[in-house]
Amino acid sequence: MSAAPATAAEAPQDLAPLLDQLANAPTTHDSCRLVAEIVEWIADRPEAAESEEGRGFLKWSISWGAEIRRIREEHPLALARLWAPRCLSCGEWSAKLSEWDGPEMRWTGIAQVHECPKCGIREPRTSQRLAIRLALYSDADRCFLLGGNRTGKSEGAAQLTTAVVLGRDDPDVISWCRENEIDLDRVSMRKLPHHPGLGYAVALTSNDSKQYVRPKIRRYMPRDAKYYNWNGNGQADAKSEGASLICKSVDQGRRSMQGAASRIVWPDEEPDGNEVAGIMEELEARLTDDDGWMVLSMTPLRGWTPLLESHIRHPRDDVYVAHLDALDNPHVPRHSVLKRLARYGERARLARQRGVIMALEGAVHPEFDRATHVVEAHDLPPEWPRFGSIDFGTRAPFAHLWAALDQRDGVVHVYREHYQADTLIRDHARAIWDAEGCDDCQPSEIGSDAWWRWRTAGTRGDIACLSCGGTGRSEEEPHVRWADPEGLDSRGTLAHDFDIPTTVAKKNRRASFDALDDLIQLDIEGRPHLLIHDCCANLIREVENLTWDERKKGETEVRGDDHAWDALRYLAYGLRLSGWTQPVRDDEEVPIAAR
Repeated sequence: MSAAPATAAEAPQDLAPLLDQLANAPTTHDSCRLVAEIVEWIADRPEAAESEEGRGFLKWSISWGAEIRRIREEHPLALARLWAPRCLSCGEWSAKLSEWDGPEMRWTGIAQVHECPKCGIREPRTSQRLAIRLALYSDADRCFLLGGNRTGKSEGAAQLTTAVVLGRDDPDVISWCRENEIDLDRVSMRKLPHHPGLGYAVALTSNDSKQYVRPKIRRYMPRDAKYYNWNGNGQADAKSEGASLICKSVDQGRRSMQGAASRIVWPDEEPDGNEVAGIMEELEARLTDDDGWMVLSMTPLRGWTPLLESHIRHPRDDVYVAHLDALDNPHVPRHSVLKRLARYGERARLARQRGVIMALEGAVHPEFDRATHVVEAHDLPPEWPRFGSIDFGTRAPFAHLWAALDQRDGVVHVYREHYQADTLIRDHARAIWDAEGCDDCQPSEIGSDAWWRWRTAGTRGDIACLSCGGTGRSEEEPHVRWADPEGLDSRGTLAHDFDIPTTVAKKNRRASFDALDDLIQLDIEGRPHLLIHDCCANLIREVENLTWDERKKGETEVRGDDHAWDALRYLAYGLRLSGWTQPVRDDEEVPIAAR
């Protein structure tokens, strides 16, 4: 491409800085922007447009623009530009450009903090360009691009997957890396091999593949690529000089995922259904021979699924996770994004705006909202009646909840949880007594002779302890402690060996769901009747993420961890059956509930 016909030294003073920037533009994207600014500058000044230098520049810009258009058509990946956030203080939405016209913010190298080169403001922002760059720099075998609608997560994954199958020696890939500030010296050969190879792009259905995935692949593959069954159902292929991208879909089943070794696999949205584990197994098997890697783009609307639980909940060296925020995408009008998000509650907004993991599709309790139902842990009035509930587990978690009832407005506070797997019933009893017993006088060996003497004296109020007033307890004994009816042996052990009596919970699933929902729903004054203290992290997680199991008949089957949630159901239903959850007026006497 020929150089611009004028230099900064020869140009008018106002134009000189633009020409100087054009001569030193680091990317074609920057050159395009500067040429457009220079053309606009000349067009606004008749004397400049009629001068020999002006006519020469305009003529050059026309031929230069034609060359750029040719490159974009024949080598679309070469000039593909991943987005970075624009400064909100220095710009506004440009209908002419169809993008936010503020300056691109630069990553500071600290977390998600970006800085505006013009005004110097620093703030946490997300970046499609940074997410893809760090995915390439990392050693991770699994890279998750989590984002809401219109964040460009799939677009970025499509560019990345196309680049990996073309190989780092391809001129289009070299140009793409330069345009997006990707330092090839920092990218391992495993992540981006020299020569072209094979990759897989996996959609949920054939229709999704045809509508969303294949158009993106075609947008970035070279123009001379050949396409096979591109508009048909089932597998479709895109091939270009040794590079091959095979499009598959989850609805084809596990066996369809079998095939040749691959250097990269791109599932667009999380696989679901009965065969999800088998499908992921087959896709991972395709990566073994070439030591390949996987990039997953998704909006996680089903909460902590087994895939996300195993890969993301606890940090792993072989997993990279990036979130993209729809409000940071400069190519989407912020006002339209905000207008769309305003229709959702807080949880839905977080998931659809920046891909925060929480269940929305088929959620058992869609009305549950942290902002409404979760409060900071605090001491409760000692006169409020206390209750407990237990869901037994040995390998699975044993869950015990403690609750108190504010009888004035019928609000149930769940203020403590014990949640532990792979633990003996004796250790659970120890945890219960650690929570309820007096720290100053309780013997250390639960169930010992000394402990039973202490416990017997406590029932009479005869313990010489100022802290507990002789009761041996740090709080009132629960009026009722409901427990899983399946745990007969465990209930017997708690009662006989450790003086923790329980009442069999009624396990009517539909009725208990209704009782719990009644507590979660807002009343006529807009208040919930269930408040969970923020120290109950496992209970909050389960209530947020539990979904209906569409694979089983009947709407009472659920998917996800439900141990603390089962205990909460027992509590809600027990309170309803015994009449405790009926609110009373100030002039009414509080009834004594049946035990």
